[in-house]
Amino acid sequence: MIDASGTDDVARYNQVCNAILLSSASSNEQPQGRRFSRRAAAENTMHKCITAVRSLPMELRLNSKRWLEERGLEALDDGDV
Repeated sequence: MIDASGTDDVARYNQVCNAILLSSASSNEQPQGRRFSRRAAAENTMHKCITAVRSLPMELRLNSKRWLEERGLEALDDGDV
């Protein structure tokens, strides 16, 4: 379990989450190792997550937002993308 009061723990946790998002868009793995039943569901979820994470590169977030909009889906950003 992550101790949220420790900034080092939080920083490491965020790095792990970012790495998962950066690599998961190309697979249908979920962070906890479970699998999506459909590849489309995995892609939709990963792109939505990418748009919401401010610590990821803006170019990546913009690309994910475009990907979602092209499919008629909404991004999870707060208007900053």
